[in-house]
Amino acid sequence: MTAIVNMSGKGFVEALDHLGKQIEQWTEFVVQDTARYAKKHAQETRLFEDRTGTLRQATRAEFVPAQMRSFIINETKYAYWVEKGTKPHPIRARRVPNLYFWWERKQVWFEDFEVNHPGTKARPFFKAAGYLAEGFLQNRLGRHVRTQIVRFNDEGK
Repeated sequence: MTAIVNMSGKGFVEALDHLGKQIEQWTEFVVQDTARYAKKHAQETRLFEDRTGTLRQATRAEFVPAQMRSFIINETKYAYWVEKGTKPHPIRARRVPNLYFWWERKQVWFEDFEVNHPGTKARPFFKAAGYLAEGFLQNRLGRHVRTQIVRFNDEGK
């Protein structure tokens, strides 16, 4: 009679598969949470003065499960220009004969067909939120993966 020793890696493969699913579920949660964190940071930024609150209110977080990806989005007409800034440019009256507004710096009322706008400084509130979120994501995912691997190793003993 022949002695047979049965060695199978099936249990290990199943445990590894379970570990992968746990990490994937946690990653999905962390990616969504990171977008919420970035959105909150973008809304709370002091990089610009949002007099009407429209820019902050229009910021939203979206998660795309199929890509395991999150986005913070702002679709206001001027969000891009706040983020990137503008070069000096002329502004012309289009719907009315003249532009008419209070010029704060000179403390006078301005009235003319055209004004030379000095441009605006970039206020990269999304970029700053993205950098913070990237660190947040890496930290949380790294910590969770390490914890799960330690558990996996401890359970295998």
